[in-house]
Amino acid sequence: MAERGVRAEPVKPVFPSKTLPNRDTMMTRLHPGYHGIIEGWIHVPSLSPNFVDVRRKTHLSTIFYTNDPGQLIAAKLGSDVSCLYYPGCYHYPYHRPDADRDLRKCPNGACV
Repeated sequence: MAERGVRAEPVKPVFPSKTLPNRDTMMTRLHPGYHGIIEGWIHVPSLSPNFVDVRRKTHLSTIFYTNDPGQLIAAKLGSDVSCLYYPGCYHYPYHRPDADRDLRKCPNGACV
């Protein structure tokens, strides 16, 4: 990936250092206390008296995105973007990402 220009500085995980909170932090640019995803569970008393598993109810995770996710920003700037296996990928009421693209073909040789 670095040969094609993709690089990153070393990063420190947010707390809790679980996959879903860190992925949402990278994509929303918000800490878990602001996007509300903590270990895949979220508690929003106005929506449910119980904790909700956002891994199964992915549409709920988009309620907490106040910033545009990174893949949407890249698409708005004209980049070829595909989002797979990420909660919230296709739940933008104002923009439909490249969901209709034939994902078996790699745009601009981007597949590894």
